[in-house]
Amino acid sequence: MRRLAARHGGEDLMLLRLGMVPTLVASSPRAAQAVLRIHDMSMALRPRSIFFDIIGYGPSDVGFAPYGDGWRQAKRLMTTHLLNTKKVQSYRAAREEEVEMVIDKIRSAATAGAAVDMTELLSSFTMDMVSRLVAGQSFRVDGLNKAFKDMVDDTTAALGGFNLENFYPCLAKVAGGVLMWPVRRKAERLRDRWDKVLDKVIDEHLNLAATSAPARHESDFTDVIQSMKEEYGLSGDSVKGILNVSLQLLRFGFSFSLINRTIISLSHGFAISSESCLFRDIRN
Repeated sequence: MRRLAARHGGEDLMLLRLGMVPTLVASSPRAAQAVLRIHDMSMALRPRSIFFDIIGYGPSDVGFAPYGDGWRQAKRLMTTHLLNTKKVQSYRAAREEEVEMVIDKIRSAATAGAAVDMTELLSSFTMDMVSRLVAGQSFRVDGLNKAFKDMVDDTTAALGGFNLENFYPCLAKVAGGVLMWPVRRKAERLRDRWDKVLDKVIDEHLNLAATSAPARHESDFTDVIQSMKEEYGLSGDSVKGILNVSLQLLRFGFSFSLINRTIISLSHGFAISSESCLFRDIRN
């Protein structure tokens, strides 16, 4: 990208025209810092999108919401109550339990002389860990972790695919948006799947909180968001939007190199020291 920028633009900036949309590409750390930090407020606004509005629960999702009070509230909730240092440290036991399960699988395969697909194993570990942070210890019930993985993968593929509205905004409005109907249906099907799973997770947490059952030893994202619902004036869609983006942020925030170091550290009896750095990067 930097070579292209040097040939067709400046040292680390390049202006492309994607369809009818002028797009500025920052291809160096210096340019990225200027866009993401120095001029963050100027760059924070993005065009409204039918697809993003449906997938992201309207303006409820911190990942797609327009910059404003709603976005600031959602981000404050995540950084203050979900990804703060104390909360991150409280997830330590859960992380260690999940890593121990991975080590047991590797040990069993080694004993049997079987090959281990580390890419698949680490990918499953990542999704299991993220699912547990968001939904709690019951995430394996009824294949909830697999459902989360499938939905995150399908949502990522859909967001990265071609969307007429992103490149030809004026055509998306032709004849009442008739050209966007296929995209709208695809987004609605994805959102229906998210609704079904997230509604189930939220209902289970509400039912547990309403009973006299003993409190669980770990609090997950759903517990925290539900406890903050009144204070932040969150609607049901707002809760689901934040859970949705939490799953996706955490899923892709866990790098394989970090996971590998974590597993090696635990297998040798060392403490995990890198998780706070990981969550700090996601939080920022």
